[in-house]
Amino acid sequence: MALGTLDGLKDSLGVSGTDATRDAALSALMVQCEAAVKRLCKPYQFESVTDTAYLNAPWNSCWLTLPLVPVRSITSIHYNPDAYGISANYTSDHLLVAPAADVTNPDYVLETDMQPEGWSRSGRVRRLSRGVWGVRYNRPLTRLAFGPEVEPKPLKVVYAAGHTTVPTDVSQAIYFATRLMYERRTGAPLTSEGWNGYSAGYAGPFTATAAVTSPDVYQLLSSFISGLRVGS
Repeated sequence: MALGTLDGLKDSLGVSGTDATRDAALSALMVQCEAAVKRLCKPYQFESVTDTAYLNAPWNSCWLTLPLVPVRSITSIHYNPDAYGISANYTSDHLLVAPAADVTNPDYVLETDMQPEGWSRSGRVRRLSRGVWGVRYNRPLTRLAFGPEVEPKPLKVVYAAGHTTVPTDVSQAIYFATRLMYERRTGAPLTSEGWNGYSAGYAGPFTATAAVTSPDVYQLLSSFISGLRVGS
């Protein structure tokens, strides 16, 4: 789904009616701004997605971080230390026990830190049935002792991420950024003006990246940018 609509943008601009040239220009600029917002906020997802991730098992931690956030739910996690990220190597024998009302000893639990949604902003999954997610030991030819190392992609995680509806702040940020680009597409608006011996100065055109990182737009997106979450 798109993060904004042409009608929503026109309402934000206070324009009405149909102008094919104007509407085409607004639509094209909004696509650029939407792409810039997604780049800026990645890995945060504003659209609902189902992701299948093949991940390394952190040997020194009980926490596994999923690639996309926010995580709404986990469908399944398979663990096979000899899978190497090959889909066919994950079978029902490797399925970990998920948390449920009738399960007393699940293998993992999703950290839910977004309320009232009950989602995971961090995307962290804790291993419960063992100290770490996975570890293997290897002895290099030049050493006498074995040492721990990361298991290469023993985990297959299927999970639901992203929002089911686009957050209002995100749509407004895209509309605001598009407006900045539209108003400055030909060197407007005015930045200075003189009356005696008239002179005027005009701002240069905005790129989509510059528009979405302008202070007002950036503030609307700040709670979705990694490391800048408001209130954390």
